[in-house]
Amino acid sequence: MLLLAMLALGAVPVLVQAAGERTITAEDPSPHFAGPPPFALLTDVRVAQHEGFDRIVFEFRGTLPEHQVRFIQPPATGCASGLPIEVSGAVLLELRFQPAAGFDTEQGVPSYTGPTEIVANLPTLVEAQRTCDFEAVLTWVLGLDQVVTPRVFELTDPFRVVVDLPHQPGALPRTGDIGFPREAALLVGAIIGLSGLFIHRRYAYR
Repeated sequence: MLLLAMLALGAVPVLVQAAGERTITAEDPSPHFAGPPPFALLTDVRVAQHEGFDRIVFEFRGTLPEHQVRFIQPPATGCASGLPIEVSGAVLLELRFQPAAGFDTEQGVPSYTGPTEIVANLPTLVEAQRTCDFEAVLTWVLGLDQVVTPRVFELTDPFRVVVDLPHQPGALPRTGDIGFPREAALLVGAIIGLSGLFIHRRYAYR
């Protein structure tokens, strides 16, 4: 309920970070490389339903990209055009990979030839859609049936970024992983303050 209230107040982005996970933020400058950049090339996107959770897997060639996961307010937008993109689902979860691409510039051919819009219709994952593949930034937006706490982790051989989406709402992410805007911080502070005042009065008049 608190996370839903935060989303209603514009409490985004929400960064969900697994232990040991490498992440980037929107404020970070684009990486600079000497020579050809070691892009992570997307080769496959797979979705599946498991007992208790849905899974989406992003497979890469060459290396693992940095990645950031956050809830966003609809509509999703295309990074190059800025136009709205309709993604089905009650909640939108954005996955940003960098430096990454779905096109192999050295070979002049796409590295990813699968669908850019995947209609999953799973218990939590409704749809997955690519919203950006531009200037070494690759973004997919997941449409979810409800707010859940994703589990994000990396695998190698081959390189994969895996996102598990539970069928039931789980515990909130760690406090340090949640971006609180000023309005949400004031709301939480007011609730804590009122709770302390109530406790003080209760024991003062016993």
